[in-house]
Amino acid sequence: MLKAGIALAYGKWVDGCAVSPEADGRCLFSPRTFSGVLEYTLGPPAATPPPAALPTPLPTPGPSEPVIKLSTPDRKGAKADDAKGIAFTVLAKRAVVLTGMDVVARADSEGDVRIYTRVGRADRPKFDDASLKSARGWLLVYAGKLPNQSDRLHALDDFAMPVRMAAGQVQSFYVFSRNGLEYTSDGSEGDAYGEDDSVAVRVGRTTRGLFRRPGGAGGKFAGVVRYRLQ
Repeated sequence: MLKAGIALAYGKWVDGCAVSPEADGRCLFSPRTFSGVLEYTLGPPAATPPPAALPTPLPTPGPSEPVIKLSTPDRKGAKADDAKGIAFTVLAKRAVVLTGMDVVARADSEGDVRIYTRVGRADRPKFDDASLKSARGWLLVYAGKLPNQSDRLHALDDFAMPVRMAAGQVQSFYVFSRNGLEYTSDGSEGDAYGEDDSVAVRVGRTTRGLFRRPGGAGGKFAGVVRYRLQ
């Protein structure tokens, strides 16, 4: 690209000075446009900068661990139905994530269901009356309704938040159904009665209401515990 410029010269321009001569005799002329031909050669092309390094892609997560279902051995034989709640503990033999539960109740018994949890203690496998008379310290992880169906095993949705358990950890659960639960009433509180290589479900206690009227020891939760390995 060419631009117009100015010319400085000594002496008198044939067309005269555009302005009064300077003290040294030079004349300042108006901008002129160059007329002619320019010759040039092409140099080597500018080096192309290397492309910016792309960020290292994050590893693609693998498929999540499959859900494992532990069915209590006395599920089909559970007949006692005089309780609306049952508290029991689960022992993790390996690191697991509990994702939900299914419960056994009377067929065609649609009603509210709630499931609570709290951290248990290995050295205290039994529930005292105070812990079953108040929701203080318990965390609600499921609130829904029993589906109206002819099957006594009622499949529930997953917990609102999964319950993570380290190997050796004990976790307490309290399952409540307004229309009652079916369970087995034998066994010694704290003893494992349903287990596999990863978790063990232990005998607990029943209640006649929501955190009210705790019953005697020996209540076995009947249903299914769903979990994944960590």
